[in-house]
Amino acid sequence: MSEAETDLSWRRAAPARPYAEVIGDPISHTRSPKIHTFWLDALGIDGEYRAAHVLPEELAEYLAARRADPLWRGCSVTMPHKQAVMRLLSEHPDDALEEPARVIGAVNAVFRHDGGLGGANTDIPGFSEALGGRTFRRVVVVGAGGAARAVLLALRNGACAGHITLQNRDVAKATELLEVLGIRGANGAGDVTGEAAPLGAPLPDGCDLLVNTSALGMVGYPPLLMELGAMADDGIVYDIVTAPLDTPLLQQARARGLATIDGLSMLIGQADFAFGHFFGIRPDRSDGDRGLRLALGARPFILGLTGSIGMGKSAVAGMLRDEGVPVFDADAEVHRLQGPGGALLPQIEAAFPGTTGPDGVDRPKLGAAAFGNPEALARLEAMVHPPINAARASFMAEHAAAPLVVFDVPLLFEKGGWQSVDGVAVVSAPAEAQAERVLARPGMTPEKFAQILALQVPDAEKRARADFVIDTGVTLEETRGAVKQVVAGILAGRK
Repeated sequence: MSEAETDLSWRRAAPARPYAEVIGDPISHTRSPKIHTFWLDALGIDGEYRAAHVLPEELAEYLAARRADPLWRGCSVTMPHKQAVMRLLSEHPDDALEEPARVIGAVNAVFRHDGGLGGANTDIPGFSEALGGRTFRRVVVVGAGGAARAVLLALRNGACAGHITLQNRDVAKATELLEVLGIRGANGAGDVTGEAAPLGAPLPDGCDLLVNTSALGMVGYPPLLMELGAMADDGIVYDIVTAPLDTPLLQQARARGLATIDGLSMLIGQADFAFGHFFGIRPDRSDGDRGLRLALGARPFILGLTGSIGMGKSAVAGMLRDEGVPVFDADAEVHRLQGPGGALLPQIEAAFPGTTGPDGVDRPKLGAAAFGNPEALARLEAMVHPPINAARASFMAEHAAAPLVVFDVPLLFEKGGWQSVDGVAVVSAPAEAQAERVLARPGMTPEKFAQILALQVPDAEKRARADFVIDTGVTLEETRGAVKQVVAGILAGRK
């Protein structure tokens, strides 16, 4: 037994306040304590969630001891205890098992229930949650182990309204699992039919959901690489592997232009339902788990970079790149979409005739047609925002392993973009320096400058709301030093 596992022994002193825990063997790798502790802190609950190392031969003794502890609220169950816990609960007269756990044959959450203990399998709702209620017609699931059971049951009970192909090295095992769950041939459960296929078989044409429940792609295992050409254009690739989060399969799917869901989505989803069992309240996840993913180190710190016209934001963005920080430049993306051969040109020309040409958008003409007309401006923004959002999502996926990324976004405060970042850096300079820079631009007049400023949050207010202020009214060396300090401070906070 490792030193880490010894330190996490379930026999160590129990907390002096209500608590839950995750049990397994081994257990030192688990992310569950960070997830539940994040929610406990966010809700202000005086409680604790910890990891507890339980050997298989200690499981019955562990459950008996926890039953007698009035502060114990329950436990999450990981390998290798999911089946053994279910057997122990089924043998106790005061305990009850939820039906999905019976069907799957595994329990991953134990909690207080009507004077005894209840056993549930929260993998089913945890998996389904990330699909957002969508139903699928042609689904391929890879793997026929314990996780596949939960996924297949979730699909059978509503997420799939068509056909499921279960791929596995052992086709006989896959066939047996489909039969146990009532997903077989023309006599499947409800409208769902299924078939077994060998691992690596070609995907069916129009496949709209591919789910990897196997260990392929996990650290220490070979990657799962599949030919995705048959996937529907609106298809989803869902990989429940959590180490690494960005698996080769997900990278391959993004390169094909497909939507992806990572393993942390299912892990957080199932933890949500378990948390409700333990502490009697569901966590607040209204931010789409952004804060939690940041706390888990599962995504980069997002720094929003903004500044009024003429403040030197582009120069600072370049300095950030020089520090090795990936920068998403929203303005540059707009120019690409509206430049020669840009993807938005047909839409813009149809909505605003005469505003485009061989060189892309004619900005003065488009400005005259849209700006100053709220309805026209709203139509233009409705065209621009979806591809910008898609480009930003692709940027985030590409740099998922980076500790820090920057969103260089105009009107960050004005358009509410500050709510989608973890910190804001405002680029600023004295008003005289700003005016000198702006009025030196071709075609700029004091009147135009005043009109632009009137549409922007005043610099003083931006500075007051910023987490970091980068002054460009000093020497380049001083500005670069300030940029280095911002980057170092954020990275130090992530260690």
